[in-house]
Amino acid sequence: MKTNLLVAMSVVMSLISSDILAARQGLSGSVGAVAIYNEIQSNLNTGDDNRLSSLNHEGNRVVTSNLIPLGQVRYQINDHQIFVGQNEDTFVRGVLALEIGYTNQWNSASSLTVAVAPTLVTGEVWANPYLLNNAREKTDIKGNVYRLKFEHHYMSLNLAYYDREVGREMTPNSLLNRDGNGYFSNISFPIPFSADVFIEPSLFYQIDSAQGKANAFDKLGVGLSATLFVHPYTFVIDSRLSTSEYDAKHPIFEKIREEDRFHLSLSFEEVNILGFDQVSFVSQLAYEQSQSNIAFYNQQEFTILLGGLYRF
Repeated sequence: MKTNLLVAMSVVMSLISSDILAARQGLSGSVGAVAIYNEIQSNLNTGDDNRLSSLNHEGNRVVTSNLIPLGQVRYQINDHQIFVGQNEDTFVRGVLALEIGYTNQWNSASSLTVAVAPTLVTGEVWANPYLLNNAREKTDIKGNVYRLKFEHHYMSLNLAYYDREVGREMTPNSLLNRDGNGYFSNISFPIPFSADVFIEPSLFYQIDSAQGKANAFDKLGVGLSATLFVHPYTFVIDSRLSTSEYDAKHPIFEKIREEDRFHLSLSFEEVNILGFDQVSFVSQLAYEQSQSNIAFYNQQEFTILLGGLYRF
């Protein structure tokens, strides 16, 4: 599946939107681009060889590179803000999207945001990921995200509802139908150690109600990030661990799928590049591994990201 690396980019996207409470009146925002080097090993990756000789092996390693634009534009009127752009929370959909939303800053410590991220660029999946000894065909996947987020100095609560539609569903059993919807919730607690250092533990839960019960799951996870500010540098270490259990026995592998996922990333930002206060350099190293009780679904991914941002 083409995810456009939103999971790997989530911390970098938070660097773009992290100053939302401090936005000045009128027009502001950021624009930029990142170059991405990606290595992924997955049977579901549409960049892999489109022929399978066995369902009992992990996918081949595939290397890709890409250039992706980033940015967000905001307009602030007193305590009200409207914004258009990319946001870290759209990763629950798995496709690159622009988010349109509204934020009301209740006071100096808290705010409430409502937003929608409609499909503008579709992703790709295999129409039948399990087809053997023949060329697998690609098909589009699209969906929408509706998000509600409450932020406070000591807590952040994020709730999202999303839907998903596969263009040509050609899996061999109705239990594998991927169309559906789901809910995602995340609560985190920033803990300051000083003016320059804080950690943020988090807990997240996801319910995915795919029409095919063998693809429907519950996911529970924990995260921990640490941020260090040493002007003009910002360092962020982000880690996440989750476990998923599916609702029904897989009709091909004849067992209920279980999956553990681990993510670790190191992000870096340097501001005041070449003496320009509004220009910054961003980079990220990220590794993600998914281990399943069904070898077909095992996945590993490594990403290097380099880019620049201009804030206005």
